[in-house]
Amino acid sequence: MMNQKLILSRSLYEMRPEQASTLTSAIAARVSFGMFSVLAVDWEKNLVRRVFSTDAINYPVGGEKRLMESDWAMHVIARGEVFFASTPQSMAAAFADYDLLSSLGLEFAMNVPIRQNGKTCITLNLLREAEEFTPYDGCEVLRVFGQWFSKLNSNQNQTT
Repeated sequence: MMNQKLILSRSLYEMRPEQASTLTSAIAARVSFGMFSVLAVDWEKNLVRRVFSTDAINYPVGGEKRLMESDWAMHVIARGEVFFASTPQSMAAAFADYDLLSSLGLEFAMNVPIRQNGKTCITLNLLREAEEFTPYDGCEVLRVFGQWFSKLNSNQNQTT
């Protein structure tokens, strides 16, 4: 059982491009977005690391942010609550790179934490230009992620 837990953790932190592509397509079929990224939480180094992004130019994989003490991190990472930004003020307060996001036309954000063993291990981050995200959108992202992760886990167990 311990090895299975390690595989589950590794699959979340080391998302392969084909896995990320499948997840992105599945989410896009249910919730529209302009940009999607996945951040992995590194609790030991007190930072988040981008493991996937649909905008590799402005938000490349491997980018790190030390924002664990921010209000956003307390909300999403520490408490494990979905975060919604639906005004320019809430976007600017939550994201230091708001000017870049705004220049890309991304005015609304939703960050969905995925928790394992009581801690947030990754966040699914969706941004778009028109129409704020809703709690229903958050539920749909969680549902799609659960289906994707279940299939990923099933495939890994068949190959090990």
